[in-house]
Amino acid sequence: MTGGIPRLEARPRILVVDDNEILARSFLRMLRAYDTSIESDPRNALARIHAGERFEIVLCDLQMPHLSGLDVLDELRAYYANRAGMPHVIMMSGSDELREDELGTPVLPKPCTATQVRAIVTRLLDPAAT
Repeated sequence: MTGGIPRLEARPRILVVDDNEILARSFLRMLRAYDTSIESDPRNALARIHAGERFEIVLCDLQMPHLSGLDVLDELRAYYANRAGMPHVIMMSGSDELREDELGTPVLPKPCTATQVRAIVTRLLDPAAT
């Protein structure tokens, strides 16, 4: 506490990128303990990051119009190649075509439970907790 004013702890920021707005909103509810926001257009998600918004985790669907999840992942890696603060990226897919070891980033199968989503987020934010 400084000067009698309690210091608020910042909640980790998470960006969910999924063109299925109903599904994106369900992730918003699952992750309500965090400062979570959603984008249904991957181009808008990237624009927010390029404008300076920082996220600890980006949860990104694989198949979306305009840009695929892999395009988003490639763009994030290129953008942060010479910058600090690369967020953890979790790819989401309704098929088994993505493999964590090939991508170098976690893969979350869809459909998934709130328990699965929170477990992977916790593992990434606090590796000592697992």
